[in-house]
Amino acid sequence: MQMFSRKPPFDLAEFLAKPATPAEIKRAADARRRHVQYMQRLEDARERSSAKSQR
Repeated sequence: MQMFSRKPPFDLAEFLAKPATPAEIKRAADARRRHVQYMQRLEDARERSSAKSQR
């Protein structure tokens, strides 16, 4: 017996047609900021690691 989802399929065009709410904009901006900080920490750690190995 198969179970079928009662949830309608996701409609990307409909999703993109709606304007973003201020909360969604803030969430996305916070996520971008956290990602940039994370990548900077990774790069700094990589530089420290390579500096240690060159000594």
